[in-house]
Amino acid sequence: MNRYRPWATFLLLSSIWGSSFLFIKVAVQEIGPLLLVGFRLFFGLLLLLPLVLVQRKRLPRDPRTWGDLVFIAVVGVAAPFTLISWGSERIDSGLTAILNGTAPLFSILVADLWLRDNPVTAGKVAGLLAGFAGVVTLMSGNLGSGSSGVRIQAVVVASACYAISNAYVRKRLMHLEPLTVAVGQLLIAEVVVWTAAGLSGNLSTLSAPGLFKAFTGRSLFAVAWLGVMGTGVAFPLYFALIRTWGATRAILVTYLVPAIAVLLGVLVLGEQLSWRLLVGGGLVMSSIGLVNWRGGGEADDG
Repeated sequence: MNRYRPWATFLLLSSIWGSSFLFIKVAVQEIGPLLLVGFRLFFGLLLLLPLVLVQRKRLPRDPRTWGDLVFIAVVGVAAPFTLISWGSERIDSGLTAILNGTAPLFSILVADLWLRDNPVTAGKVAGLLAGFAGVVTLMSGNLGSGSSGVRIQAVVVASACYAISNAYVRKRLMHLEPLTVAVGQLLIAEVVVWTAAGLSGNLSTLSAPGLFKAFTGRSLFAVAWLGVMGTGVAFPLYFALIRTWGATRAILVTYLVPAIAVLLGVLVLGEQLSWRLLVGGGLVMSSIGLVNWRGGGEADDG
């Protein structure tokens, strides 16, 4: 049974994060990126903090570990969550998910250049080229729209942030339990996001009347779901998967996420399946398969 547990975790995470892009698209239209991320983290911590108390987990005490947690909180949560939410204001949820699917490609680069886990192989080079071609194809339909183009680039940067954070966890924080890493990371990210919201003037909408006007029942459910499932449940599972499979293989959870997100975007939000989405998405997904093909070099670092 234990042999199949990582695969069950893999499928559950793919489903949770695949549907997250739908809920991000719904909520960001009403409350904006920073408030969405702030409340998402808040709901996630509402679930995780009681678990820490019940299980009597201790947060780290040494400054060096907290410094590591600050790094992954900013690079692995606050920055990519905000960039993806900001991008989702103008681009379809399916496109956002496919662009986010480039994270394993960045993970390969980071693993090779920083962790030096795996040598550069022909399969990896072919995969990276295919992934780049896929991103260019996806962007080609938005080159005439400066706003959409910048939002697409923001989502790609978010994917790179995920890869850097994942490698950092493996290099510096594997001695901590997954729940400890998740809670420490989210606590710091919550402070960072609300500070950014205050400095940018977003908190002015959070007076009692403004807060109730900002949320409809639909957006409140979306934010709660993102916090509880997409953050509170998914993060400990993901760090557990990193411990079992390694950073490079664990990030392959994003392999199924785009397919789920595109399907939900079409069925629920009425998004269109353009040829660019199909071709570009196919290239991105194929690139992940190429860089992890055993014949071109084993990508499993776990």
